[in-house]
Amino acid sequence: MRGCAAVVATFGQRYEAELAGGYLRDGGIPAAIAVDDAGGAYAGITLSPNPARVMVRPEDLRRARRLLVEVGMVEARPGEADDAG
Repeated sequence: MRGCAAVVATFGQRYEAELAGGYLRDGGIPAAIAVDDAGGAYAGITLSPNPARVMVRPEDLRRARRLLVEVGMVEARPGEADDAG
């Protein structure tokens, strides 16, 4: 994924971020994963509270967030369920 990226969700574990990224890519939204675990060498051992970040292009942020809510990867924020845009 090229260009600027916006964080759409954070997770405590790499596998959660990989699953979310897969849902996004299956939905036609390019996604990248950034994980603070030394490339898997220190999986689960990190100083960061949310070491796994899922990133999308800024123009895909709202659509990506809605998709992750729909599949149950993240909880809807107040007013988000009514967001039709």
